[in-house]
Amino acid sequence: MDLRQIKCFVAVVEEGSVTGAARRLNVVQPAVSMSLRKLEDEFGVVLFDRSARGVVVSQKARGLYEICLQILDHVAAASEVLRSKDIEVPTKLAVGSLPSGGYSFIPTALNEVVGLFPNCCITSRQSFNEELLDGVAQGRIDIAVVSKIRKHERLPHAYLGSERLLCVSASDSGISGMEAISAAELMKRRLVLSPVLRRRFEDDFARAGLELSPALEVDDASLIFGVLRQPGWFSIMPASAFCGMKSGEFSVVPICEPTIERDRWIVWSSDKPLSSAAKAFDAAIRRLFTESRFVRLSSVTEPLLRQALPTVGSLRSADMPRKAAYKAKRASSVVSANDAG
Repeated sequence: MDLRQIKCFVAVVEEGSVTGAARRLNVVQPAVSMSLRKLEDEFGVVLFDRSARGVVVSQKARGLYEICLQILDHVAAASEVLRSKDIEVPTKLAVGSLPSGGYSFIPTALNEVVGLFPNCCITSRQSFNEELLDGVAQGRIDIAVVSKIRKHERLPHAYLGSERLLCVSASDSGISGMEAISAAELMKRRLVLSPVLRRRFEDDFARAGLELSPALEVDDASLIFGVLRQPGWFSIMPASAFCGMKSGEFSVVPICEPTIERDRWIVWSSDKPLSSAAKAFDAAIRRLFTESRFVRLSSVTEPLLRQALPTVGSLRSADMPRKAAYKAKRASSVVSANDAG
């Protein structure tokens, strides 16, 4: 896959036809068709269903589209850095996250940002939702991933999507082959929970006639994972805690009956412009969320953050209205597809 194929693919998705994509890219139509065919043949996939009325995007192409947008954003930023006489070198970045993010997706995202900005001094603060919002409002945190936005929140923010609650245990616990585990069955297991999470979701379990009564309550997420390494322990955690996880140390399955989800938001400071490092952090978080089948990304409101955090150079800023329209049109199909997963 090369950059030319990525540009052709994104143009066809957003234009809805090969003819429109060719016109937008200022190339002949056969060149676009050939580029897509080579891409499909290389990976043995079908990205579009062709018809006389245009093209229909496949499920696999929807996921690829989000990743390709991020690639083009990074290419645009790199081009601007090479052209600019005054290269921005961010000196500091403070990010914030909930404790559950400290195991997997936050370290992975931070590693990517450090690789892109080795001269940037990055600090990561883990705290609970209200403390994170206060930290951003007071300027101690530049950008944070939170689970809830206060009513009439004045800080700039955008909805990322929702994530399933998962049952977590050691890899040899016997749940790895299960498609899901009912809340009633989970209540029979020995649970270690965060008290904050217990208070947040005990009403959801109560509505199903279940009492959320852990054998052990622990504030520290790293300590919870330590307990889970011991035989016979289970926990309940949001899906984002395992976004980007490569290790098979733990098994995770979604909880059902009831199915419980938690929202994810990203919030940033309004006092100063966000650096390229902060934008890279945002892009990494979105990519990691895209890779999880237990996270349902927002399909309509996502462009709000892209507009608020424009790519340096805004190479494709003219495409935003078309892209937003495409995402709104496909919102219902994306939601139903994710629900099925």
